[in-house]
This record gives sequence, C-alpha cells and structure tokens, in this order.
Amino acid sequence: MSGTALDKAARQAVERRLANLTKFYKDRQDAAKTDQELAAVVLDRARAIAKFAEKNGDSTKWYALAQYLDAWCNQHGG
Repeated sequence: MSGTALDKAARQAVERRLANLTKFYKDRQDAAKTDQELAAVVLDRARAIAKFAEKNGDSTKWYALAQYLDAWCNQHGG
C-alpha cells in the first residue's frame, strides 16, 4: 500500500470512528429523559471528543473544553 493509500485509509478510519462516536452520543442524547441526564451525556460526549483528539495528536480540545465550561460557570454564578 502506498503512503497516499495508507493516508487515505487512515483518514477514512478516523472519519468512520468520528461518525460512530457522533451517532452513539446522538442516540444517548435522544434517549435522555431529564435535563440532568442530557447534560451528563453532552459532557461525556465532549470528553470523548477531547480524548479522541488527544489520541490523534491534538491536545488543544481539552483546553477549549475547559474554556467553555469556565465561561458557562461564570455566566451561571459559579
């Protein structure tokens, strides 16, 4: 397999994994019965995205998540 084909296959694998991750969490969000359950699922989803990105060489997602959560806390009196 050439480098280009390997790159394409790797890219496709990452895209497939992200699509599966999105579907998994979308299904869980749709199944949430309360706002508290929904918030827990969304937080789990955000953490999974950050962990996946870090595993693939991008650790900036954790900092971005922390910034969003800090802003939310500041907006809601925390």
